[in-house]
Amino acid sequence: MNILLFGTGDYYQRYKAWFSSASVLALLDNDASKWGTRIDGHIVLSPQEVIKLSYDRIFILSAYYDEMEEQLLSLGVPMEKISTQFDLRIGMHGIIERPIIRYNSKEKGKKVYFFFFDLHRNGASVVFSYAVMLMQKYYPVCVVALEDGPLREYITDMGIEVIIDPNVQLETLSQSPYEKNALLFFCNTFNFFHLLQKRNTKIPVVWWLHDPEFYYHSIGKAAFDLIPRENLYSYAVSPAAADAFKKYCDGVFVGDLPYGIPDEVRGRSLANNKEMNPVVFALVGHIQHHKAQDVYLQAVKLLSECAKKNSLFLVVGNDNTLFAKNLKEMVKGIDNVVFTGEVSLQQLSDLYAKTIDVLVCPSRTDSLPTVAAEAMMHNVPCIVSDKTGTASHIHNSVDGWVVPCEDVEALCRNMEEIIMHPEQLKKVGEKARKVYERDFSIEVFEKRLKQVLSKYLPNI
Repeated sequence: MNILLFGTGDYYQRYKAWFSSASVLALLDNDASKWGTRIDGHIVLSPQEVIKLSYDRIFILSAYYDEMEEQLLSLGVPMEKISTQFDLRIGMHGIIERPIIRYNSKEKGKKVYFFFFDLHRNGASVVFSYAVMLMQKYYPVCVVALEDGPLREYITDMGIEVIIDPNVQLETLSQSPYEKNALLFFCNTFNFFHLLQKRNTKIPVVWWLHDPEFYYHSIGKAAFDLIPRENLYSYAVSPAAADAFKKYCDGVFVGDLPYGIPDEVRGRSLANNKEMNPVVFALVGHIQHHKAQDVYLQAVKLLSECAKKNSLFLVVGNDNTLFAKNLKEMVKGIDNVVFTGEVSLQQLSDLYAKTIDVLVCPSRTDSLPTVAAEAMMHNVPCIVSDKTGTASHIHNSVDGWVVPCEDVEALCRNMEEIIMHPEQLKKVGEKARKVYERDFSIEVFEKRLKQVLSKYLPNI
């Protein structure tokens, strides 16, 4: 089988080992600076070159597979020849044993297993690491991750056992070595739909869901129909995440379990003493269609010239995508729109504390963005769309602002009013901090987590 791999970023690095024995004709990427170069011995081509090639299948290796699938279809690629990383278990791929790496290896004994998709510093993995931190007080715990990342050091520093097992990408629990010692399996994000298809149903599974509906599109309902419902308990961070899951996995209990995050600023002066001249707005997150950076920047373009001059507009996140390049073209000539690129957690914390006055989260869909909770923790109020899970926690114009999704004019009006009356930000920011304390603090999260897990584990 001759295949093409579309994407040369993080997902390519994550999954490339599964193609080591395959006939890879070329890599495709939208980054023109990579065209003609070689990665792992494979030539990198523009996606437009696909019309000249003879191939059996194209695998999209990216978080942006919806956009990339649409791009391939527009180039004339038949739908039946397009696959994603979720299809690796079919066709030419079976279960191929790959090395398992262990850290803080513990004696054999019953334990609670926490399954991470990866140990990178994305919102879902970070808040799941806090669940591990809290649960170790009550039971022996073990983290199993498909891919290593910077969170591993944070977890192992607490003395917690960590196993990096890439085989979990393609196997079921019954095929894994973990059932014999398990008290409970705690799986994070929808990605474990295949792992759960065959398992010992006497062992309870808690499945924590964060994912917007479009993440499920490339999988389909049939994959979820194969999952045994017995002793399976699903919890979602927001009603939006729950509704998305229910469309694909019916007959499963879905409860509420919003996350919580540790207080980084307790005992420190907060962001409400900043000069606010200019007023600094920021949109933080992966630059992709569902985060709606285009809506944010269209609203910026609609602002009065006076408002633009008295403001700074940050776009924080990886700016190497095709979507990001199109956004930069959209705002060419507006000097106070700044694309920062990716920043570290410490840099982001410093931005909240010293620079950002208002976080803008206009997402087309976003179950419960952690950036909003982090901002409110720092006394930074948020403008969120009504399609974010955060919207249900905010009282409009009291502790933040809620605007209709994709309503550019409404977002513009909110921003203009804030720019013209920046004195309101101190009071709204202080009330936003109360939202964090009430709904997203680590103490509140621990209470919720104990209430959930005490149903399936004794002595919590």
